[in-house]
Amino acid sequence: MNGTKGTLVFDYPRMNELLYGDAGDDPGLYGMRRIRAEHPSHPYAGQGWPIGQGIGYGETFVNQAAELVRDWSGGSWTPSFADGLAVQAVCDAMELSAAERRWVSVAEITKSLDRSPGIQIERSR
Repeated sequence: MNGTKGTLVFDYPRMNELLYGDAGDDPGLYGMRRIRAEHPSHPYAGQGWPIGQGIGYGETFVNQAAELVRDWSGGSWTPSFADGLAVQAVCDAMELSAAERRWVSVAEITKSLDRSPGIQIERSR
């Protein structure tokens, strides 16, 4: 994904890594940084997975279920449905952009959601 503030790359075969490029870097030094999800500083890897034994697809669901149960009594979950809807709008914009071979802003997607009955988008952020 490319945006005005940088680039983020996820590659399924390397699911324990993200590549990140910061558009604020000096243009002569711009490059991609590798973010390793199995590093002990990562919130899910620190307790259970040593470096080199990254988090797998199945374990992500275990982490999700553990957080749900832990936060159940508080009644306020993060991310919220509105957060998920915002992420989906980004994904929809990327898919439409690729299909139509043109720039698609997230606002173009959210405008179409605004016209859908029963959908309200939280715009507090």
